[in-house]
Amino acid sequence: VTRKAANRESVLATDSRAPSSIVITGCNMHDAAWINGKYWLDPLQPLVNGQPHYMTDNPADGGCGHLFLGLKSAQANWVLDEELDPSETGGTLTLPASPSEPLAFPSGDHSWQLTGGVKVSLRISVEDV
Repeated sequence: VTRKAANRESVLATDSRAPSSIVITGCNMHDAAWINGKYWLDPLQPLVNGQPHYMTDNPADGGCGHLFLGLKSAQANWVLDEELDPSETGGTLTLPASPSEPLAFPSGDHSWQLTGGVKVSLRISVEDV
């Protein structure tokens, strides 16, 4: 386990249907330039609340980020944030989970919500399966 952790290799089972990487585009907020870019399935914590957890590390763009499903009480939101907190449904940007498919991964074009209600259009492209 220690060797795997040192090399960021998975020690957990993952959902084999989850893409190993995704690309997020469309964020034009200067304070959140870290949102755009390539995200990888986290090898140490590939699932959060039973769904894929992606992370990126873009120090040149001002930070790192996480994409995960946050659950709190009966609410489920997809969250883009600089911190991973699976028990929270808020973050830099959030997207309510679909009522018809609450655990469906949000690939494609969606209008995400910034704290305070501002909408931001983002595209999540699956890079590989």
